[in-house]
Amino acid sequence: GGYVSARLYKFCDAKAWKKNTLATAIFFPSIIVGMFMVLNVFLTVVGAATAVSFLTIFLIFFLWACVATPLAFLGSYFGFRAEKIEVPTKTNQIARFIPEVPYYANPPVSMFLAGLLPFGSVCIELFFIMSALWLHQLYYIMGFLMAVLLILVATCTEVAMVMCYLQLCVEDHRWWWKSFLNCASAGGYLFMYSL
Repeated sequence: GGYVSARLYKFCDAKAWKKNTLATAIFFPSIIVGMFMVLNVFLTVVGAATAVSFLTIFLIFFLWACVATPLAFLGSYFGFRAEKIEVPTKTNQIARFIPEVPYYANPPVSMFLAGLLPFGSVCIELFFIMSALWLHQLYYIMGFLMAVLLILVATCTEVAMVMCYLQLCVEDHRWWWKSFLNCASAGGYLFMYSL
């Protein structure tokens, strides 16, 4: 994590490398730990046998603090020492003006539209998985689930290429995060469906 984060951060000509390294080492693990702790509190309140003991939580925290964080800093150190990633094209120092974009190129609209197709490709299988979870049954069709996962990956890839092409056609050079968020919006649909 630290190496890739440092290489990308250096590629973007940013200077606050300490903040980047700290964010890499702390931000994502903190989100996961926060969700885990909330779930564990609920399990403890209802007296479930699956609740994790305080000692186990402390050991996991100790491993994160003494193993994962130093490794993130070490990877970040080597990432910042590596050569800057060079692109094969020359770019202008002054950002080009982006003309008025059509409605489908606005981020909220494109995210809404781009998330529909990947969600539609997996919604039937998601229905069976959620039904099995809610009815306390086992889901055992893993081969079919793998095929659906491959369909989801292919659909997300195609949607990302088409939406990125549409953004570039309207001369929008800020396509990086928009392209990512277009496919990530399918996760929002999956989350809303699972509620």
